[in-house]
Formats: sequence, C-alpha cells, structure tokens
Amino acid sequence: MNEWEWTVNESGELVKTPIDPNQPKVRKPNPPRRMRENSKYEHGNHLRYYTDGCRCDDCRRAATLYAKQVRHKRYQTPFSEIPHGTKNGYANFGCRCEPCTKAMRAYARQYPESPEAKAKRNERKKAKRALEKANRQTSV
Repeated sequence: MNEWEWTVNESGELVKTPIDPNQPKVRKPNPPRRMRENSKYEHGNHLRYYTDGCRCDDCRRAATLYAKQVRHKRYQTPFSEIPHGTKNGYANFGCRCEPCTKAMRAYARQYPESPEAKAKRNERKKAKRALEKANRQTSV
C-alpha cells in the first residue's frame, strides 16, 4: 500500500502528498460499464461481478471473498505440484525456491521494456497531460 498519492496543488502541478491513515478511504467512482440486463445470477454473487460486469457493493464483496478463497486454496498446493522455475510459481503459488525466484527476477528485469509496461506508461502520461490541460482551462 502506498503511503502517498498524486494530487494537484494550488498552482496546478502534480505532486506527491502523504496519505492520512486516519482519514476514511473513499472509493473512486467506476466508469460506466455495459452490464447485462437479464442476468441469471443474483446480486452478491461473484459470477455476476465477473460475467455480467455488476460493480455494486454486494457483488464487489462477493468477488473479493471468492478471489481470497481461490488464493488461499492455491497457497495450500503441495510443494511437488507447484510449477517450479516459473513466474507463475512465484507470483501465484507463493513459492520462494531458488528456480522460482530466478524466474521472477528474469521477468522483472525484462518487464520495463514489455509492450504492456509501455502501454501503462503511455496511459499515465496521457492522464497527466489531460489533468494538466483541465487545470490550465479552469485557471484561465
């Protein structure tokens, strides 16, 4: 968890500001999603969250609980059944053996040049530019 966040100061600059741990967390509103009108799943079901795109609090909680259960079950996998020497073994199964650690290090070294990392960087740059443009327009 970050102990800081990006905010815009009075002069319109993007700056890091510390997060007050006593301040209640406010979830940002999600962009509108296309959701199925006639779902076969009730609210509060992880399948409604995943398949139908519902983001109500009940479905969100159900999806979170389901993901935690799956992760816990995966972490109970016997050592001999873990795919050793892979990033998957390190990241998804929590294995810290030497082959898994080496595989994760190799992935981490090449990740900054991967297309997905470049796409994320470009998204952040676009968002920053849009924020700066909006601030310039409001200050004029």
